[in-house]
Amino acid sequence: MFDWLKNGRAFKLGQQAGELVSEEIDRYMAERVIPAARCFVGVFDETLTRLWDEPPSPPNPSGRLKFEYVDFNENLKNFKEEMN
Repeated sequence: MFDWLKNGRAFKLGQQAGELVSEEIDRYMAERVIPAARCFVGVFDETLTRLWDEPPSPPNPSGRLKFEYVDFNENLKNFKEEMN
């Protein structure tokens, strides 16, 4: 029924348009998405390596959390003294 479309110019133009869109998507992926993904994985890998290789250290809280951490340490000292 649609044989006339395959022989016509519209079919060839549709194929060319599809190929151009597909090529443009491939180019965009190769130029933008893949390098961005590699950079993200690289940063993630560096962070994990740094965290794994660093010696253990006490937390360094800031702001409100810092006060809660200081209070916790003081309460812990008091608790240890009371236990003795």
